Amino acid sequence: MELNDVLEAFRFPWLFFVCVPLLLLMASPARGSHEIPVFRLQQFDLSGSSYGSRASALSLEATTQLSSTPSRQCLIVRLKQLTLEIAKDLLGKGPGGLLILMPETLEEITSDQRTILHHVEQYLLSESFAMPVYFAVETDEVVEMYEAIEHSTASAATRSATEALLAAILSTGYQLEVAGSASTPLSGAQQHNIEGRLQGVGVEEQLPTVMLVAHYDAMAAAPELSFGADSNGSGVAMLLELSRLLSKLYRSRSTHPRLNLVLLLSAAGKLNYAGSRHWLDENGDSLETAASQGVQFVLCLDSLAQGDTVSLHVSKPPKPGSSGQKFYEALRASAAEFAPELNVSMVHKKINLGDRSLAWEHEQFSMRRLPAFTLSHYEEADQLEQRTLLDTRPAVDDSRLARNTRVVGEALARFMFELPSAAEGTSTSAVLTEEMAVSEEALAGWLSFLASVPRPAQLMTEASNPVVTSLKAALQRDVHDVRVSSFSADRREPDWVLFGATRATLAAHRVKPAVFDLAATAAIVAYLAVVYLAVTNFHQLYALAQRISPVFKVRVE
Repeated sequence: MELNDVLEAFRFPWLFFVCVPLLLLMASPARGSHEIPVFRLQQFDLSGSSYGSRASALSLEATTQLSSTPSRQCLIVRLKQLTLEIAKDLLGKGPGGLLILMPETLEEITSDQRTILHHVEQYLLSESFAMPVYFAVETDEVVEMYEAIEHSTASAATRSATEALLAAILSTGYQLEVAGSASTPLSGAQQHNIEGRLQGVGVEEQLPTVMLVAHYDAMAAAPELSFGADSNGSGVAMLLELSRLLSKLYRSRSTHPRLNLVLLLSAAGKLNYAGSRHWLDENGDSLETAASQGVQFVLCLDSLAQGDTVSLHVSKPPKPGSSGQKFYEALRASAAEFAPELNVSMVHKKINLGDRSLAWEHEQFSMRRLPAFTLSHYEEADQLEQRTLLDTRPAVDDSRLARNTRVVGEALARFMFELPSAAEGTSTSAVLTEEMAVSEEALAGWLSFLASVPRPAQLMTEASNPVVTSLKAALQRDVHDVRVSSFSADRREPDWVLFGATRATLAAHRVKPAVFDLAATAAIVAYLAVVYLAVTNFHQLYALAQRISPVFKVRVE
């Protein structure tokens, strides 16, 4: 009766004293959230080895400095502050996840930073990591979050033990979450070669053949950021422009050459040139049989929109008087006449059969005993710049690509029509002039299109992909016999395996740290204990209250 009289005096239900504090303590500590688009690090298997990030799901505390329990934290680092040594050190500590922040405009990165980034990307693409690794763009919202986390981490280092404990309980941090199941292989993922042919005058099977090849896929640390403007958007643009120009020669009776021209836009070039290998598996036997008189040479185009040098990479130097040697001489003569500043050289590198990866695309053809070479402004294979986030539209030079396209086109025309070269002391008239002139505008248009769409093999699995359909349509405008050949990896012993989950939405929740939950739990337990003791010992408490204050002297009838 005394307890009820007291509660009646305060005119509050007794549940108020129990429930309200509990609700306050148990209320969600979240203070808001942001949704940030993120791009996952590459994940693929090649020749039996695994590369990239093997995980995609994420639910961890955000930090800019790892603690003693790194597996419970997602480390956030800025791309500008990352070096190869720092990347190895951080990933070696085993964080639960890694989020790399990139500037909104990659052109802001200095030359030294570009070199460092190339090495970091090479490291990320050459190893396998158990934790999820993501890239995000530094928007204002992301920068604000990063600076708040950085400030909290930095100030924690200067606090005393007591201050650190209080700060850990009262401060607000960020919880990063990427929902979804584990990343799985893309079952039955297909790649798509695009092939066109220009038939020479005469019986097609009895005519010699020249083949132009360029792979159209790209690779960088993140699939969704693999734009490959130079490698190999430039090679594709050159092949399409040469197709446009040379098709005019094939349409005219007076200039129709007695030579077949095969144009191949190969898929999965970054996967050990799987597209060329598939094409050879389909056509190789007939080509090898006719190699002595059929295939004159295979010219692969790769990275041709930078610098003032081009190198003709060969696995075996062409013999004097061979078609390969004649084309090389025509290429040098064409450069001397139309681009004196361009240095043309031949680079010989034997195929290393012990290597899991081929250096250049022409090696797939050379292993089938076909005369082949790759033309590139790179003097050595496997350059860091060929697989980088920085290979974007501003990184290529339209005028240099147009110049190189003309040099290659003039060299092909000289070879086709057996025109005398400048090396023989005879001046030649240009073929690619007037209505046959190289269009820098057309080249720039293709570069802009190709560099605006990420082209990793993971995103090229559908034949209806805009890149595939656009390239096919472009060839069909100039070449009648165009077909798309789709293929996939062997199911029993695949040479390559692709994985999905290339992009996601990261939810950044502003929350109290985990230690807050412990403190809140302790406070709830303590509060309930106090309430329990007060109820069970109410008579004593009431008697004490009556002695202290007349307010509690209530008559009980």
